[in-house]
Amino acid sequence: MITAAYGNYRISAWLILLALFWDSLDGNVARMFKVISKIGRELDSLADIVSFVVAPAFLLGMMLIHKTNLWFIFLLFIYVSAGAYRLARFNVMPPVMKGYFQGLPTPAAAATFSALVLTHTAADSADERLFLIIIPATLFLFSVLMTSNIPYPKFSELKISEWKYYYSFSILLFIVSLFLFNFKIALLITFFAYVFITPFHHQSFFVALTQSSGNRIKRK
Repeated sequence: MITAAYGNYRISAWLILLALFWDSLDGNVARMFKVISKIGRELDSLADIVSFVVAPAFLLGMMLIHKTNLWFIFLLFIYVSAGAYRLARFNVMPPVMKGYFQGLPTPAAAATFSALVLTHTAADSADERLFLIIIPATLFLFSVLMTSNIPYPKFSELKISEWKYYYSFSILLFIVSLFLFNFKIALLITFFAYVFITPFHHQSFFVALTQSSGNRIKRK
């Protein structure tokens, strides 16, 4: 957020991606040293709110501060509220399916925004108007996905045998994008693939969700 305030948008985006790397390690480190606690769980969510909700919103706000209007500020507010709700729900409600997140994880949303910023800042001849359309639309869409019940897999609990085709597709997509474009665009395309393709890979979620809803109705 400090680097974004000083106009170093690329550094800010890379730092958010670095936070994503550290976030992937903290749970494993806690389990390794057997120091898992409720306080640690809450601290992890507080860190996620700053790194993956507030920081990306602040970065986008600073980038577009001279081109925004009240609607864009409202969308930033919606995104921050949706991210906070997503993390609070994760702490108090069990997932619908084991091994899956309920709704789009905030790190995935933040990583996609970071890749968007890196792609935009790297393109000297980028169409500013296109960027101004993509960002508000993505803010709104990600806010909806974060508060939804759509399943997103936890990579630490994935079974390679069940997801081998998805892994193969993701790697192929990244390599092809890297060959056709560059690393930043390949990263962006891969993140968007996770956001939009992953929920529909495991169709059994929707069956389980329907059965769960039916059982709740019967009990009522």
